[in-house]
Amino acid sequence: RFIFSFYKSSIINFQQIPLWRPEQLMGETFIGSPLPALFYPGNLIFLIFPVGFAAVLYYFLHLLVAALATYFLALSKNLTKESSFAAAIFYALSIKILMHITAWHITMIAAFACFPLFFLAIEKLLKKLEFKWLVTAAISLTFIYFNYPTIAYYGTIFIVIYWFYKT
Repeated sequence: RFIFSFYKSSIINFQQIPLWRPEQLMGETFIGSPLPALFYPGNLIFLIFPVGFAAVLYYFLHLLVAALATYFLALSKNLTKESSFAAAIFYALSIKILMHITAWHITMIAAFACFPLFFLAIEKLLKKLEFKWLVTAAISLTFIYFNYPTIAYYGTIFIVIYWFYKT
């Protein structure tokens, strides 16, 4: 939570995006660090609400996105509504995601939440090339990259392999 408190105070008190974080060791770049995911639009919630409440809301909204995207992805795979609902719950509340929440890996949670949406968009694009799914894939991959670049790289490799498998 300290990172977002620092982010919020820099924006509100000094009216600038923080470039350097002096409290960490002898200082470290803040704008270049992947930890705060500075340019992710979801982080605006930390500027609007108190940091503690914003974190709870942030987690809730991202788990909701993960569940909804997983639900519709499962439906696109011809699963029943009940099975799709179970898949959504099992993904959004998986041990991996819950353990990252307890470790305060907030950017990983956001990246994991966007991946099913990215996969859904690719699945729809494999069936029919539509602009809305192309934009959805691009935006969700960008959000994944803003939050955790490693997940974006591995996710892209997975999708490319999946694309070759399906075509």
